[in-house]
Amino acid sequence: MSFSNKLCSGKLYKITAQCAGLFLLLSFAPISSFAELPLTVEELLTKQNQWKIETGLVYSDQTYTDALLTTLGLRYGWSADTEFYTRIGLVGSWSRVETIEGVKRDVSRQTKDVWLGVNYKLKNESSTFGSLVFLEAAVAENIASKGNDWVYARSWRGGATIYKTNDPIVMVGTAIVGYNRLFSNDKGERINPGEFILLNPMFYFTANNEITLGTGMSLNLRGASKINDKTIGTATTTTKLNFSLTYAVSKASTYTFSTSSDVSSYKGSDFAFNWVYKM
Repeated sequence: MSFSNKLCSGKLYKITAQCAGLFLLLSFAPISSFAELPLTVEELLTKQNQWKIETGLVYSDQTYTDALLTTLGLRYGWSADTEFYTRIGLVGSWSRVETIEGVKRDVSRQTKDVWLGVNYKLKNESSTFGSLVFLEAAVAENIASKGNDWVYARSWRGGATIYKTNDPIVMVGTAIVGYNRLFSNDKGERINPGEFILLNPMFYFTANNEITLGTGMSLNLRGASKINDKTIGTATTTTKLNFSLTYAVSKASTYTFSTSSDVSSYKGSDFAFNWVYKM
């Protein structure tokens, strides 16, 4: 579940059409909210003193850029209401640019970020709804288009999820706010990548003890980036339709397949696979 603020034109953070798709993929593919529910709401948090291994693949098919994001994560149940987690993101991208000399192609493979976060169950579901909140920070991010240029504790995200069960339907609403701390690049320029708000309502249908189907949408409101207080680009709004299928292979292992398509201004689709294993 889990969507960074790396703009793929390098250290100057210029926004181009070629990198827009990769930017959205990195921004929202890894967010560890609860937009993707497990088969039962009782498993929203890792059980106390239990560990979970989580890995995911997200393929983004955009107009000028294809990207594959791999995430490797670990979760630990601190208490009945609290879990801590960490993850690392690896990305490969293949971009194409049309010039008067023909089509130029570029390939990049990088370690992109390392995150730490906490999920907390605020309210158990009763006659109304259940709720959870989370906070996470990128302890390290590679902002270079190629190679390595690391910044630390730059990106922060906080959010909340509410849910209500009406068997076999689970209604879920998630809101996320992203904040990016100002930093300077190697040329001394002050970079403000812009903040975002994400709204993600979803409906899940439990077909049986092994399969859950999900559908919904996501609305991303993003502010413009700035360099030395000069606005670069414009604020954007993106709407996507989301579909998912979760399959419990066993009591310990769960697979989730999902897809997301841009419907506000079609720029491509994302396809994701996520595997969770309880130790």
